[in-house]
Amino acid sequence: MSLLKNHQLTPQQKKAVRATGPKVVVTAGAGTGKTHTLVARYLYLLQNGLPLRSIVAITFTRKAAREMRNRIRKAVWEALSSLDAGDAAYDRWQNLFSELDAARIDTIHGFCAEILRSHPVEAGVEPDFEMLDETTAAMLRTRALEDSLAWAADQDFAADLFAALTEPQLRQVLKILLTRRLDATVALNEQEDSVSLLANWQRQLQAWQAEARQALITSPTWQGCFELLRQTSALDPADKLAQQRATALRAMQQLMSGSDDMAQAAAYLRHLNLSGGKGAAWPGGKTTVDEVKAALKQIRQMVKDQPLLGRTLGPEDEAWAQVWPWIRQVARVAVQRYAAARRERRALDFDDLEDKALQVLRRYEHVRRHWQAEIRALLVDEYQDINQRQHDLITYLQGGHTPLFVVGDAKQSIYRFRGADVEVFRRERESASQQGCVITLDRSYRSHAALVAWQNAALAPVLGSGDRHRPAWEEPFSPLQAEHAQPVRHSAAPFVEFYLAIGKKDVALPHTAAAVAARLAGWFRAQSYRPDDVAILCRASTSFAAYEDALEQAGIPFITVAGRGFYDRPEVRELLALLRAAADPEDSIALAGALRSAAIGLSDYALWQLATDARKHNERSWWPALHRAADLLPEDERPLAEAGLALLQRLRALAGRVTVAELLAELLERSDYMAMLAAAADGRAQRNIAKLLADAQASGMVQVSEFLEYVAAAKAEQVKEGEAPLLSQGAVQIMTIHKAKGMEFPVVVVGDIGYDRRGSAGPILNDGCLWYPMKNGKETAAMYQYYQQQE
Repeated sequence: MSLLKNHQLTPQQKKAVRATGPKVVVTAGAGTGKTHTLVARYLYLLQNGLPLRSIVAITFTRKAAREMRNRIRKAVWEALSSLDAGDAAYDRWQNLFSELDAARIDTIHGFCAEILRSHPVEAGVEPDFEMLDETTAAMLRTRALEDSLAWAADQDFAADLFAALTEPQLRQVLKILLTRRLDATVALNEQEDSVSLLANWQRQLQAWQAEARQALITSPTWQGCFELLRQTSALDPADKLAQQRATALRAMQQLMSGSDDMAQAAAYLRHLNLSGGKGAAWPGGKTTVDEVKAALKQIRQMVKDQPLLGRTLGPEDEAWAQVWPWIRQVARVAVQRYAAARRERRALDFDDLEDKALQVLRRYEHVRRHWQAEIRALLVDEYQDINQRQHDLITYLQGGHTPLFVVGDAKQSIYRFRGADVEVFRRERESASQQGCVITLDRSYRSHAALVAWQNAALAPVLGSGDRHRPAWEEPFSPLQAEHAQPVRHSAAPFVEFYLAIGKKDVALPHTAAAVAARLAGWFRAQSYRPDDVAILCRASTSFAAYEDALEQAGIPFITVAGRGFYDRPEVRELLALLRAAADPEDSIALAGALRSAAIGLSDYALWQLATDARKHNERSWWPALHRAADLLPEDERPLAEAGLALLQRLRALAGRVTVAELLAELLERSDYMAMLAAAADGRAQRNIAKLLADAQASGMVQVSEFLEYVAAAKAEQVKEGEAPLLSQGAVQIMTIHKAKGMEFPVVVVGDIGYDRRGSAGPILNDGCLWYPMKNGKETAAMYQYYQQQE
């Protein structure tokens, strides 16, 4: 009997599933079935007798873990259903099915938690510690950051620090250092003064430049371009392209010799304009001109890809070195306050889980031996999103002999999510090519032949081939093949359409969104597609509003799946305002939102009258004026004001005494809010309210201020909180491109394709540098070096 009989596999997928050796790396493009293959590998191991608990499958999201467990459960059930109760194998599969809830299919952080709870003494943790979710961790970090800024304001260096950096700039730098505190450990603990810092930065810069220069001049592309330019001369030296060729050659020779003019040479090569090039001025005419221009263009791009080449430290770096010791002190305070908050909760965040699990495996041989004996197979999904700590942890678990099976796609490593480094995946792939096998899946099951052909033709010139010089993190283009010759559903060419509008984003985007909505409405009327066949994927959640407005005006049902959509929905905003007003009625902004909400329903004119009366009495809040509403408001609005006052007084009496979830339930029970929202045809608002109630219930929070802080942290960190899922009626889904990873839709709209983030510069902790624009607007690179903890 085979567990895989209903699990259809291509020859390449079968090869991957049955591969042997210490390492098997499966590289697979989007839609080529890598998760399908990973599940099949798990089933294959079970079928070959491995105990359930000896197989560890690591994913990066709870959703992926649930999906994998459910697929395995279904396959085992189907196998069990095909057996008779008296069959010899029946008992084994029956036991496996009943034990699947205990299978080690979990996120990397969930598995780290299991290691720590199994060895709490060695790890130095309480066995019943809490795992902080991202939003709670962000809330605690925000508190620690605020505390550290308050501490800094009382220090002797405060005036000089805030003269060099604005408060928002300092806040951003501290946020990055706090979020990536493990990476910045050594940098935060160093004691150098500004002079020593500059000297260290200079040494580090020179080391980076030497490494970049060596990689550049030894590249086959560089050498080929150099030889072509050296051997090709123009008939007319006055031709502008001939002059650029000659100067470029000299600049390339300076870089190759490592001369002191390297900065000038690199600057020249970065700004080649490729002008000139008359055919008559060159032997071979236009053909030679094209070859020279292509070579110069390649050289220009290669030098641009090495931005540190020729860079020197300047006044901006000296200014940064002057303030860095102060920033370091403030950051240390923030790290200490965040650690104290976690200790108070007896909680660990994701970084703690990774770091402590790695340390306990690294330091204690008996712990390593326990887990290496326990685990007989390791499977890891989405390996391109792994970071160095996670890779080291998996290496300790494998111990050099446990079979490791990983799947990933370097081209999909676009987040640098939690320090993810695509080079880790690349090194694992190279190691597998020597110690195991590398299998490539290149057949797409999501797109039909015409669409795949267009995609290959469009992306090849942009992503380039493996022969072109590229940064270490960049993956060369590899074409896909299509499994389906024709679209799964009826559709006609063109399969790719562009809707363009002229003007700046705030003008052009609404016009584009309206055109898209009109196109979709035509399809829906013709019943070519249903609304739930369509996804609108945006590069940034800031673009959602234009498409939401356009779809709403066209009468097309839609739902915002990710981004800021949930917390910015009107019904959610109103309930949060009511909570805020109940907790603090002196907050006039919150009170205005509560009074204007559908739960109370005062008019703008009524709010103006309350505000006028508050000013008349020199009152900072509208709360006393609301008590005088019977003497202020028109007769038809007085009952609304009285009911609103009674509702808020009731909520105020309960606030802090019952949970936030119970307070929300009381609010909804004592108002007609849900009834007023019932007119919405798709029930969207009611579902979002139910989701907010569920979130409040899950948080278990009692203090309204803490829950509001929790929500604020989720928004500030841009935690991708989607709206409640649509249950009864299909709708167009709006989400970020990142959120759509792995999902399939017959129709995809790429919204706001011209979005560009480069205009919003912020601090970046990356590759040993903290880049930040100082007050004078010049870009500064603080070349302090940070290290991960060493053995």
